Amino acid sequence: MLGIVAAVLFFFAFLINAADISTNDAFSSTNVMLLGLT
Repeated sequence: MLGIVAAVLFFFAFLINAADISTNDAFSSTNVMLLGLT
């Protein structure tokens, strides 16, 4: 279950990074990726 949530967070981090979407500092692709790692 937690693996699925982590995979979804990694996917969102990839989309933010690949589409070059500008977000605020709290929701950057790096922070989403680190949240998926935890």
